[in-house]
Amino acid sequence: MNNFLIIGTSRSGTSLIHSIVNSHSQITCDFESTNWMKGDRTRQEQANGIGEIFGNKMPIEILFQHGWEADDVVKLIEEYLIINTLRQRTIYCDRMVKSGIVDYLTAVDRWDLNNQIYHSMLEIAPDRVLRVAYPDLCLRPSVEVGRIFRFLGVDITQLGYCLSRGPQKIKLYPQQDGVLKHKAFACGPSVKEIKMGVNVQTA
Repeated sequence: MNNFLIIGTSRSGTSLIHSIVNSHSQITCDFESTNWMKGDRTRQEQANGIGEIFGNKMPIEILFQHGWEADDVVKLIEEYLIINTLRQRTIYCDRMVKSGIVDYLTAVDRWDLNNQIYHSMLEIAPDRVLRVAYPDLCLRPSVEVGRIFRFLGVDITQLGYCLSRGPQKIKLYPQQDGVLKHKAFACGPSVKEIKMGVNVQTA
């Protein structure tokens, strides 16, 4: 079974990916399951038992709050496929500060740590980790979700249905220009992110 985790910083598309993949008939994806973090694999076993892939959406901030270390997160690559999300660093940090979640320096540290975790996983098992840049996901959802489905080995013909159903679950709507935006947080890609595109991964 290609069980997987969606790991990344907050405000980087983890909820959007969770919502989309959880609409797929071959996938059961939990949302920040604390039982899973404590070692309870009941939900995973139930999903696998009926032939479904199990996933869990887990921002790195949540893992750290529960006492996980970076090395612990990296080791997850041995058991799970990893979808790692990212958005442009200064924009991520600005969003975190404006939301009152952390100060700017803490946000920078979290962004850097997420990037280090990704590259460590990439060195261990490059075929088991997939990076998804948030602006790319919003600007070309069909392409990026197609990449995710192929990575997980699930039926790609459900892509259109999942894109239409998934965003509704977290109050997203497709703009006329094809960009997905979050109604509550206005988390669609900024003009700067649109210009940078895939270069968001290193900025």
